[in-house]
Amino acid sequence: DKKLTIQMLSGFSFGNIPSQNLYYLGQGSPIKQFDNPYMRARGILPTNLIKDGHFMVPGGGDIRGSLETPVDAKTIGENLLSGKAVLYIPNFFEISPVRLPIFSRLEWNLFTNWAQVWDSKIEEDQFVGEAGFSISYDYMPIWLRYFHIAKIYLDFPIWLNKPASGYDSWDYRWTLRVDIQKIFN
Repeated sequence: DKKLTIQMLSGFSFGNIPSQNLYYLGQGSPIKQFDNPYMRARGILPTNLIKDGHFMVPGGGDIRGSLETPVDAKTIGENLLSGKAVLYIPNFFEISPVRLPIFSRLEWNLFTNWAQVWDSKIEEDQFVGEAGFSISYDYMPIWLRYFHIAKIYLDFPIWLNKPASGYDSWDYRWTLRVDIQKIFN
């Protein structure tokens, strides 16, 4: 089954906002990152995975490509306007005559995200967009469930509309993200 999901998000802040609570174009704010146990504890993930923009915490504008490739737009601001569309496509391993248990549990989708952050006045022509495909897996073996991982995503934002000069719009980029099960709310 194919399914299309469209989502809009806006956020506005007033007053003196600490930088850890601002909206970020590429991922969740530092407060959201601190809520993720794999980001807050140094050494759980390889440092280069985070530093090079290959691990993200969902939130903010969710422009995954801006973590790895610098963009020609504002990346942190007091206000946010964001939209995304995701087309879920059937898993082609399910129609295979041979049953492949791990591969048949993969979920595939195509996505596009558009977002802009600003402080006092929204600027024209500052929306950053990306498009790509994503693969996710939600049938975790017991050793990963022990670490409260509910789902693993591997995203490939291969097109970015406003890369900084010297970078290509079409490029191989990838990002890893995980859904964490909340034990206590």
